[in-house]
Amino acid sequence: MSKEIHIVHIADLHAGKVNQRILNRNEDLLYAFHQLEDFCKSYPVDYLIVAGDIFDKTTPDNESIELISEFFIKIAEKGIKVLAITGNHDSNSFFKAWKPWSRKLGIKIATTYDLITALKEKNFEGIIEEDDEIAFLLLPFLSERAITELKRDESSFAEYSEKFFRILNYLTTNIQEKPIKIWVAHSYFAECKLGYSERESELGKNYALPQNRIPPDFSYVALGHIHKYQKLDYAPTVAYYSGSLYQLDFGEREERKFFNYITIKPNEANNPHVEKIELKLLRRLKKITLYPSDDFEKVLLSFPKEYYFWIQLIIEEGKHSLGMLKNRIEKILSHRLVKITHISSKQVVQKKNTKELDINLFNPLEIYRKYRLSVGKKLSPALENKLKEILEKTLQEN
Repeated sequence: MSKEIHIVHIADLHAGKVNQRILNRNEDLLYAFHQLEDFCKSYPVDYLIVAGDIFDKTTPDNESIELISEFFIKIAEKGIKVLAITGNHDSNSFFKAWKPWSRKLGIKIATTYDLITALKEKNFEGIIEEDDEIAFLLLPFLSERAITELKRDESSFAEYSEKFFRILNYLTTNIQEKPIKIWVAHSYFAECKLGYSERESELGKNYALPQNRIPPDFSYVALGHIHKYQKLDYAPTVAYYSGSLYQLDFGEREERKFFNYITIKPNEANNPHVEKIELKLLRRLKKITLYPSDDFEKVLLSFPKEYYFWIQLIIEEGKHSLGMLKNRIEKILSHRLVKITHISSKQVVQKKNTKELDINLFNPLEIYRKYRLSVGKKLSPALENKLKEILEKTLQEN
């Protein structure tokens, strides 16, 4: 390799995101795009990787389409190749229609159709991008529905993992000769750190892929799907979730946002330098709890003006007028108020008691069974029976 290679890794743009049917987040995304454009002016960048979930909906609105297409074109006009994949929020047929013009501008978007073509016809043009000594394997979101029978038992979880890595390893054989190999994927790996909103959503946790099965010969693995920035601790090579570019919802309210700038020096394919670049946020989301006895004005005016709020209003039944309290809050926050949720003091007590009950109902055997699956190992009947004996004996002794 004769020169350094520079890559920017981003993911989970979710253009068209709207919070509580009120707050359109395209301004937040555009604010992040401006920072990325400025970065690409100031630093050498050869490739921009976008690891899925380009849009928030499968049928994006016109404003979001214009926002994404203009950003991709501006980056491509700087001589930077844009390499993107579709995520679980994206429409493959929509991006298929982009191909006639996008490829002419140096913009490549790999879809599920490209993956099917590669596997059926052995035509890898749609999912592999090669330049000199570097190759990118672009693997769009591959759902459990596509490769398993969805029995939702241990056999189907193991089947998904086995088939996924069989496909990956087969595709990897087509770029073995390249000294630098980059894998781009929109997938969920076990043992990664989830944000609060992702714990509440359906990620298909039982179909989580074990990190230790990532092929070690990749120089860098660029991941999307998890919105929290992080390095995979148990991967045999350098693998990162770059996270979302802004706080997508109130579940991400405390999170800072970043993207990765990767430099690969000559003859150091296995030692990429990864720089974590923080993004400034146009809006910061804040979910706070207020009681009628609180000094609303003092509490809410203590936050900087870039904060947007979801208020949980705790009211003791029969003692206060909800309408009057909401009017006070709305007057103080104006357009920065996204939602008010009314919760009675009785509900708070019930919720607390339910949480305490749930903790006591955890099954240690079930926890260990899920852990084994997360690292790609099934719990054998003999081992399970032995663990049951130990658990029963321990409970009897206590």
